[in-house]
Amino acid sequence: MKQIVITILILGVLAGGIIVSLLHTKEKQEQTTQKLSERISPTVEAMIAKPSTWQDTLKLSATLQPWERSTISAALDGRLQGLSVEEGATVDKGQVLATLYAPMRNADLAQAQIALKKAAYDLSRQQALAAAENTTKADLQTATLAHEAATITLANLEKQQAESRIVASVAGVLIAKKVQNGVYVQPGTELLQLSVVDKLKIEAYVSADQLPSVTIGQHWTARLAGNAHTFSVAVASLNPEPSAARTYKVTWSASPAPKGWLPGMAVTLQSQQHRTANVWQLPSTALSGTEQAFVLTQLHKGTAHKIPAQVVGRNTQSVWCKAPISGGDTLLISGQHLLAEGATPGRLVWVR
Repeated sequence: MKQIVITILILGVLAGGIIVSLLHTKEKQEQTTQKLSERISPTVEAMIAKPSTWQDTLKLSATLQPWERSTISAALDGRLQGLSVEEGATVDKGQVLATLYAPMRNADLAQAQIALKKAAYDLSRQQALAAAENTTKADLQTATLAHEAATITLANLEKQQAESRIVASVAGVLIAKKVQNGVYVQPGTELLQLSVVDKLKIEAYVSADQLPSVTIGQHWTARLAGNAHTFSVAVASLNPEPSAARTYKVTWSASPAPKGWLPGMAVTLQSQQHRTANVWQLPSTALSGTEQAFVLTQLHKGTAHKIPAQVVGRNTQSVWCKAPISGGDTLLISGQHLLAEGATPGRLVWVR
């Protein structure tokens, strides 16, 4: 009898242990299930995203480029002397940059000057004799023709002497020296190349989504780096064909160029006219304060579509983002997949 009681007690203890163990296991399973549910279930918030507009001002970095170049060539032969300006130097219109030295041309000029003086003396003497009727008309005519010939000869040689001076035809920046001092050159030899400083252009590249906001004749403001003064420039041309980087070249005219602007200087461009784009307006709680780019998952007719989105503006109440979404669909913000695909926590937004 005593053994039966002991056996019953032992069985009771075992049964109680089993029951406790089962209850503990069930509790752990429920906790695991709750944690798993919390991990895969998104935080659902009732938000409204509505189509809106956003005024976006374009800003571009660019460089001043010469709109025109002027090439200076030798008009005569001679040895180049006195060329002291270096590439990058600014020169004034009419500034003498060098000379072409030719000894024979200098000698001819000196002889022509002497010949003209002699012809002038002979003509004056014949005119005095003619007044006293002590010479013939033929002698007077010969002296007159000799003086005219000497005058023409000296004028031609003086013109050549002037052409031997290498003069800047425009105000500009020296961008290339084709020859160096001491070189003997022939007529037509290219000597120097200048970029015209009062006719400059600005070149920059825009993306495909920025291109529709740029039109021929549109006015922008331009500002040199480190300078607060702004100037108005106009779009002169744009290339409709994309470059290898899928960008489009736009050219602005800065003619006449403001004083102090030189080729190669960095310029900041800003559109004077705001462009208006269709964007989606969300509550400010939809995204973090620093998030600028994110992925939307749009469920359309049971199919999930990944949509890249970009923040274009925000204030304390709203955030505006660019995204090609349509009304009436369900969106998951800040998530990579829908809940059915095992989503990480995100927010559901109902779009009207």
